[in-house]
Amino acid sequence: MNRLLSYILSCLLVSSCTSHDELLDYALEQARSNRHEIEKVLTHYVGDTQKQEAARWLVANMPGHSVMWSEGVQAFADSVMHQGLSQERGNQLWDSLQKISATPQKQRDIETLSAEFLIDNIDKAFRAWSESPWKSEVDFDRFKKYVLPYRADNELLRIGWRDSLRGCLIMNVNIREPI
Repeated sequence: MNRLLSYILSCLLVSSCTSHDELLDYALEQARSNRHEIEKVLTHYVGDTQKQEAARWLVANMPGHSVMWSEGVQAFADSVMHQGLSQERGNQLWDSLQKISATPQKQRDIETLSAEFLIDNIDKAFRAWSESPWKSEVDFDRFKKYVLPYRADNELLRIGWRDSLRGCLIMNVNIREPI
């Protein structure tokens, strides 16, 4: 009985392990017509082993990530980005946009993100890591998991989001009073 249980557990363990290369191959298949953009990212870092590994990891983990998008959602996000809104004005704008907008559709990251966006994200993640006071406390595996990702949840994505965050952090550091 113990041998049978050990055999079954061993089979389950072996079958549940998926190699990084298999995940990357799966991601490339899922990219469909966007595959050329994803491949640009992977070839961009030839010669830089660490960034190439980060790009491979990022792409391998892209399937399953998406955003719900419509022209109305985009118009609302653009308005907020450029004008800022009170809660009341935001509610009014949202109501008017819902009337003219089609039902949001799921946009899968692996099928829609550009090489430009992903390369910008990877380069800026490495810059943030290398210039941070906490770099020595964050190994490469933690960097890939916590610093490198281009999204937190299912928010709309924009090139330059790291720049705006960096600007806020720098301002916050500069306005703090010494302890």
